[in-house]
Amino acid sequence: MAKNKAIAAPKMGNQYRKKLTTVELRQQAYDSYCDHIATGNDRRAWVFEHPDIDLTYETIESYIRKDAELGESREFNPLKKKRAESKALAYWENEGKKLMQGSYRYGSPLVWSNFMRNKFRHLGWDVDTTAQQQKNQCAFNRYADSLESDKEPKDK
Repeated sequence: MAKNKAIAAPKMGNQYRKKLTTVELRQQAYDSYCDHIATGNDRRAWVFEHPDIDLTYETIESYIRKDAELGESREFNPLKKKRAESKALAYWENEGKKLMQGSYRYGSPLVWSNFMRNKFRHLGWDVDTTAQQQKNQCAFNRYADSLESDKEPKDK
């Protein structure tokens, strides 16, 4: 069996671990990231392909986190990302309106609804999980009680 070789950290001058070295390049990457989100795409699908460097969402988010830790000297305006996220939600809500108006001949409201629940679950889109879980637990308890007493479940 072959042993896995440990990958050493890149040597100085290695071109595989380049960074966003200038303010202009960082802003260009951040603008690209926000534009990508604003069009309704998932952040994880973003890539920045530049003649000098290629990045994924993990790298730009690392830069954003580090910038936020600095406090007021922010290079990446957090409001820009929030606006992009709002535009993404608006984009997908408009797609739902088009679906309801019949613009998509074979569109499925069920598929769209499930998509929205998954994509925007962090916003609690269309889900009241606490109330639903309590309702499900009550129904289960009634059913379990009826089994113990050999009675049919009562509908309420």
